[in-house]
Amino acid sequence: DLDLAQVVMAIPPEIIQGAKQKSKAYQEVEKMHDIFSTRKPAAPTPVVTETKPAPVAESVESATEGEDVIAAAPERPMERVYEPKGWSGIEDSLTATNGVDINTAGATELSTIPGVGPSRALEIVGFREERGPFKHIFELSRIPSIGSSLFKQMTGLSMTTGASRHLVMAKLLRVEANPRMSMASILEAAATRVGAGGCVVSSTDGVTLARTASLAAMSEVTDNYAAVNAQLFRRTGKYLRNLTGTDVDCILLPTATPGLLLYATDNFYFVFTEGERRFNMRGIKTGHNIVSELNWLFGKRAIVRTL
Repeated sequence: DLDLAQVVMAIPPEIIQGAKQKSKAYQEVEKMHDIFSTRKPAAPTPVVTETKPAPVAESVESATEGEDVIAAAPERPMERVYEPKGWSGIEDSLTATNGVDINTAGATELSTIPGVGPSRALEIVGFREERGPFKHIFELSRIPSIGSSLFKQMTGLSMTTGASRHLVMAKLLRVEANPRMSMASILEAAATRVGAGGCVVSSTDGVTLARTASLAAMSEVTDNYAAVNAQLFRRTGKYLRNLTGTDVDCILLPTATPGLLLYATDNFYFVFTEGERRFNMRGIKTGHNIVSELNWLFGKRAIVRTL
């Protein structure tokens, strides 16, 4: 048997001092910030979308001698208004707290909608003042500069189908379609579908927004869940991406007490706590679909709530 201390002493120092041979990935991990740091991340740069100039009608370049030259007046492009199918196109959900009503919002508030910059916000206000209030959300298609892609970015809806995502939500949660469901009742149904004991939803800065009734008495614990979950995804996302090759939006911690299933979306973070049974792959996939819809439901988007 060899004495370990003697073996280490016998190794030449140049062999064990190999800091320059560390991989770039390992050096990045060493520089990783403490996930419990209270330093706030920099505010995201607002997305400003340039508007395309309206087409100008060509003037008459020539005319018969002795005739007056009359320039053709510019014609409005033919409007194509898509109609909602299966619902009114008017948002009456209690959970659309971050929705921006395009009938009442000013230019400053309209510019907070994804894909809408200051110039397009003014365009929406001007169009509304000239033509009157929007009767439903799909009337945004009356504005020439708003195509199907931008419309989806602004509303999360498909301009061509006119379908309601509330119906998609109800089908995923296996509940009756009710746009006036509270956030707590939605989270209860989501936890049941995932096979979890409870659920906590937080903002991107780690502030608890809602929790299921089963976790209501654990406010301090759920606040910790919210804070750590936001920091975990923010601080380790790029390292997890190096391992998987893709962006990571779901983390399972089966050895925690209780086990935790974590999700990250564009606007919110979700923590599901393990119930009587362990999480399985089917529940994890179902949870992924549900939180995607919840991200839309609770998130910033253009809506029509009032006329």
